[in-house]
Amino acid sequence: MSETEEQVVWTRPQHIITKKGTSGQGILLRTNYYPVRARPDWCLCAYHVSFNPEETRTPVKKLLLRQHCGVLGHYIFDGAQMFLSHKLIRDIFSILLRRCYEYLGLTKIGKHYYDAKREIQNPKHQVAIWPGQISSIRQHEHQILLMTDVIHKFLRLDTVYTLLRRLHTTHPNNLEYQVTVRDPHQPLLLSRPRKRDQRRGQKGNIYLIPELCVATGVSQAMRSDPRLMQDLAASTRLGPDQRVQALTKFNTTLFTNEKVKTELDQWGLSFSQELAQVRGRILPGEVLTQAHHSFTYTGSDGDWAREVKDVPLSVCREVGRWVLVFPSRQRKEAEELVAGLRKVTPTLGMVMPQPAMEMVQGDGPQDYIKALGKHMGVGLVVCVVPNSRLDRYVAVKRHVCMVMAAPSQMVLAKSLQHKGRLLAIVTRVAIQINCKLGGEAWSVQMPLRNTMVVGYDAYHEGGRRGGASWGAVVASYNQNLTRYFGQVTRHASHQELANNFSAAVTSKEEREDGVGDGQLNYVRDTEVAAIRECFAAFNFNPGFSFVVVSKRIHSRLFAEGATTGRPVNPPPGTVCDDVITLPERYDFFLVSQRVTEGTVTPTSYNILVDHNTNLDPDRHQRLAYKLSFLYYNWMGPVRVPAPCLYAHKLASITGQAIHDSPPPSLADKLWYL
Repeated sequence: MSETEEQVVWTRPQHIITKKGTSGQGILLRTNYYPVRARPDWCLCAYHVSFNPEETRTPVKKLLLRQHCGVLGHYIFDGAQMFLSHKLIRDIFSILLRRCYEYLGLTKIGKHYYDAKREIQNPKHQVAIWPGQISSIRQHEHQILLMTDVIHKFLRLDTVYTLLRRLHTTHPNNLEYQVTVRDPHQPLLLSRPRKRDQRRGQKGNIYLIPELCVATGVSQAMRSDPRLMQDLAASTRLGPDQRVQALTKFNTTLFTNEKVKTELDQWGLSFSQELAQVRGRILPGEVLTQAHHSFTYTGSDGDWAREVKDVPLSVCREVGRWVLVFPSRQRKEAEELVAGLRKVTPTLGMVMPQPAMEMVQGDGPQDYIKALGKHMGVGLVVCVVPNSRLDRYVAVKRHVCMVMAAPSQMVLAKSLQHKGRLLAIVTRVAIQINCKLGGEAWSVQMPLRNTMVVGYDAYHEGGRRGGASWGAVVASYNQNLTRYFGQVTRHASHQELANNFSAAVTSKEEREDGVGDGQLNYVRDTEVAAIRECFAAFNFNPGFSFVVVSKRIHSRLFAEGATTGRPVNPPPGTVCDDVITLPERYDFFLVSQRVTEGTVTPTSYNILVDHNTNLDPDRHQRLAYKLSFLYYNWMGPVRVPAPCLYAHKLASITGQAIHDSPPPSLADKLWYL
């Protein structure tokens, strides 16, 4: 037996005394965290348990160990580690929580637990929904908190066998689980152990019977069905009031269960029945400027489209020669698109001449590419397409980017069939075209001077062994932080990815999107170190911040409705920098976007490095909010800073469609918008 201990990754800079800001209007928030009311004085010992002969089934392991409970006393065992009284570490809380979930009869799928008894079936779409819980428990700013949130698992009502019923293979063995298999000739599904499974001792392949398996998750085909997604959202998209009710109900069910109460009492634990509260702030409204018109966005509306109606864009680019390709069946929509662009572009300050109209008889990838071959040298390609067919999108985007070295705009024909919204849709298309050519739509007051902001993200190709990763770096190169230079490179390893990142960065403020907790050590010790080496190589010593931006989190914030007193989404600009933050980090949560359906999820900002920037917590929070206004594909603040979103778009389109480094002539344009 060997003792184990979990380590906390300390990333808070040593010179940071306080990370709480002061600007803005105060607001009382509730969170989806429950305080631990009784913290026992433990001395906990952790042991690794092995079995000889080897046993891989966790339920059998638990049964075997239970035979020795008279000798061991009270313990917790998860199939690999056993804890005996004392010493407080995070693993013990997680295992204890999982045991409590088992007492409630929840079913474990992957890492999380779901309530099969509350299954919601949708026979129309052959889908079932299992509600579940995701939880974590750890030391937060002032005390230990239990975070819990509502999640859902999608399962198909038909089995994998329905996809394979015409195939034949060997006779399966149905003795172990004592279930009847109707078709003895169905093929078996083979699951090879992953590296993680191999480390746990799983060496051989696992064979599954299709008749006993169901597919989980939502496929791409399902996502493209708007009616199906609308029906699923009706069951899974919970508003703030509904979510708080679900959390309260689960809390009551969990902590009034007799087995759970007995278990917690034996370990000296108890939890609050009330959601933790925290004092947040609403940052001041931001002043935006579009050409000669300035206005303040306060968050009362989802966007500012009405505010800038008939107002020219800040910087317009001449379109020059351009071509419009469309199928013969969409000729009417193509003509309405051209007429709409000719009507709205003068108001926007754009000069857009008549395009070369290229009609194709089919709508396949080669039909479009063959037509484009007649128009080499144009500065812009616009395609009207009948549907969201992926292979056509990939082929056209790659051809226009790599062969023609021009920006392209795809327009879905059905979006042009809404007569009442046609001009609004065409206006958005025109703004995108202008920005793809190097123009600017609007700007926000930016008090920082001589500052470059860099966004970084990576796209990992899936679906095949050895898929490449594409790392995109997008850096501002003007005073208003509204123009960006982007480059993307293919990587075969994390080290290559870090090398490209550091080579592309000569900036003051870096923001990286989507880094998990387990990767923070790597980011700090490898990527940040590589950037510092890059600065030293050029004898360059700038003020430098490195911020990890995470949007895939389960923390929630709830405000109180002014008239009803019921939970509502907090307004844009809401900051939380206390209670649910972590003491080992220089972090805060920010709600920058307005959400009218479902519950808003704040974005987490973790400042790993803050070297000579003269940015206090207020300035970091204000800068993060300002950058959320500069994404030119939406007239409103977005969930993450614009440089991160631009880097995400650049990495994604390269990994999904281009599969190569784009031409240098496109590097200073938002062609991937």
